[in-house]
Amino acid sequence: MLIGSIVWNIRHELASTKKLAEKEARAILRKDLAFRIWATSHGGVYVPPDERTPPNPYLSHIPERDITTLEGKPLTLMNPAYMLRQIMSEYQELYGIKGHITSLKLINPINIPDTWERKALETLEQGVEEVATFTTMEGGESYLRLMRPMITTKGCLKCHAHQNYKAGDVRGGVSIAVPLKPYFALQQANITILTVTHGVFFLLGILAIGFVSIRSRQSIIQRKQSEEVLLKAHEELESKVDERTLELREVNEQLKITIDEQVQLQDQLIRSERLAATGKLAASVAHEINSPLQAVTTMLSTLKETYKEDKKLLGNIDLLKESFFNIRNTVKHLLDLNRPDKGRKQSANINKTIEDTVKLVRSHLKNKRIKLNLSLSPNIPDITVSVQQMSQVFLNLINNAVEAMTGRLSPKNKEGFKSRKSIGGEITIKTDCSERDIIIIVSDTGPGISKKDIQHNFRLNEKSLILNDSMIIKTKFYLLPT
Repeated sequence: MLIGSIVWNIRHELASTKKLAEKEARAILRKDLAFRIWATSHGGVYVPPDERTPPNPYLSHIPERDITTLEGKPLTLMNPAYMLRQIMSEYQELYGIKGHITSLKLINPINIPDTWERKALETLEQGVEEVATFTTMEGGESYLRLMRPMITTKGCLKCHAHQNYKAGDVRGGVSIAVPLKPYFALQQANITILTVTHGVFFLLGILAIGFVSIRSRQSIIQRKQSEEVLLKAHEELESKVDERTLELREVNEQLKITIDEQVQLQDQLIRSERLAATGKLAASVAHEINSPLQAVTTMLSTLKETYKEDKKLLGNIDLLKESFFNIRNTVKHLLDLNRPDKGRKQSANINKTIEDTVKLVRSHLKNKRIKLNLSLSPNIPDITVSVQQMSQVFLNLINNAVEAMTGRLSPKNKEGFKSRKSIGGEITIKTDCSERDIIIIVSDTGPGISKKDIQHNFRLNEKSLILNDSMIIKTKFYLLPT
């Protein structure tokens, strides 16, 4: 801020110096102009001739240039230009300010313009009222040079009519050269004062900042000491609170685990009863659908034999038969899931079991806008297994994934999953095998399980999956990175 202030003040001082010099030059020009107008209005003045003021040879065409008074005292005529030239010469001797009358049409060679004056006169003849320039003159000294035009009046024609001037013409110009050395000295003094003043303010500011800094540092030290005392007391209190909180948390965790286990068992029981009831209903409906399907299929075969020549009709009949076969296969799967001997083991391929199970729920998944991806390894060998129970396992896994992605959560796991605002997602089923195991991975794009619930839901890395009273499958659960 101080730097900006001193720069602004120095620029202002420089501009003020130029304005003061211009103001003085214009004041002198106005004085000269007023004197010339006065002298012109009187037609000049008569003075006694002497060595300094001899008769003007360039006024010899004027009959009354030289006269003698009644007392015999000789007088010579001084025209305005002659008078002004002498005044400017004396003014320069007194104050160092140069004045010059000049023109592009000279009578007296002493008034010949220099290079700057010639350019200024040419500019004035174009109608410009004033020409001002900061420049250097002899000796390399700086000057402000300013010129204004001399306009021809009727009084001027007494001496200059023979030059063919008319009233209103630019007859020449009056120039003033003001030396800038005194102004520069005053300017330098003012700049020095400004610099010293700003320097004092800068030092005072530094001292003030230092004082405030010391006081602030002392205040900070005192505050830190107080904070350390408070922090120590707080840590002691916090330590005691943490000990008590830890005890309460352990008791709470044990209680929560017990409650979660009870809720989980209750949910499994309700789910099993619901699935059993659904299975019985599905089996009943499947029996009711199967007989009409058989009759329709037989009728379609009869129609196909009767209208062998109608290819378009035969194509439509084949489409209908294919659709009814799909319905019959779906009914068959529903019946297989609920047969009394579903615990019976037989040789089967896990990939085929998965594909058959997927057929049952593909329409349901399509309605929920859920995409199901199968990545089944062709190297899976046949194994001895209960096909119905394995289908039930896959069906349960798919239904769980659907519920997780569509947001239908049970009361116990509302906090364990993030809520879903829209239906949709993907389910991926992969199969692979090693030397001893068949690996089946079911993954979905659901919200997953919160970290705090993982330890409750997966306390053991190995547990038994009970399918019914007669079959137990030993399984391992892994949390895969998502």
